[in-house]
Amino acid sequence: MNEWDDRYDVEHYRYGTEPNDFIEDSVPQYLESGASILCLGAGEGRNAVWLASTGYQVTALDYSEVGLEKLQRLASDRGTTVQTILQSVTDFEPDEAFDGVVMTFLHLPPDDREAAHRTAQAALKPGGYVFLEAFTPEQLNYDSGGPPNEDMLYTETILSDDFDGLETVQLESKLREIDEGPGHAGEG
Repeated sequence: MNEWDDRYDVEHYRYGTEPNDFIEDSVPQYLESGASILCLGAGEGRNAVWLASTGYQVTALDYSEVGLEKLQRLASDRGTTVQTILQSVTDFEPDEAFDGVVMTFLHLPPDDREAAHRTAQAALKPGGYVFLEAFTPEQLNYDSGGPPNEDMLYTETILSDDFDGLETVQLESKLREIDEGPGHAGEG
């Protein structure tokens, strides 16, 4: 077992079973139902399962076998299907292109983060979209989740640099109320 298998090896869903608010609001604005989406660092699958249940063709990648097993249970309970890939986001080399790539709260050390962002770009079809939500260094002032290491948090500059080959459609920092299971709860 790896550290994420250990975190997910609990009865409940650590980050809940409902989709991330940003994903729920943003993806349908840019991608029509039926579009193909790759969820990187999909974890227990709340976003992947929601996207699949609303008509998207979803592939979910994570290196936690326990997380992906919970994703499949959630998908089954919701009457939908999600293709899963058990692999690290830093080692994945996509053999197909997607209309969108989803990354929520995928906090990695800087070298791994850059590799994951290269993977996201490599997985996009021309004109595709990356949907990413993450904590900023200001999150260290809150206890609603996220890593305690500032090097693993995001700034607008980091995102602009890592995705410099893509056109920015929306990039903002904001404080919001987070209600995503026991792993992310409170203002952040």
